[in-house]
Amino acid sequence: MRASALGKFTIGDQIIRVSFDESEPGTRVVTDNGEGLSGALAAVTHWEHSMAVSAAPGGKTLYRDQLLFSAGILTPFLWPMYWAFWQWRAIALKRLAPGWGSPTHGRTNLSL
Repeated sequence: MRASALGKFTIGDQIIRVSFDESEPGTRVVTDNGEGLSGALAAVTHWEHSMAVSAAPGGKTLYRDQLLFSAGILTPFLWPMYWAFWQWRAIALKRLAPGWGSPTHGRTNLSL
């Protein structure tokens, strides 16, 4: 995958390596253990992005999203940028999620 900033600046290429885990009853987990190949993404030496969903009381869904990464000495400098992106991403997902159960789900624009 080629990643870009603001859809204008290429920041590098990366491999997205997805695995699924349903070993905990009632919970589905998808994990990306990919890696950066070029550009700024190549600086990240460890990447583990996990998303889990499970039932919550009241017919709701519990969504958990975690990113663990390391970029050596660059980690403290990259952390604020990843944190800010994750906050923005959470707001976008919360805004989009109510429409996912609707009949128009397949036509929803999921751009973050």
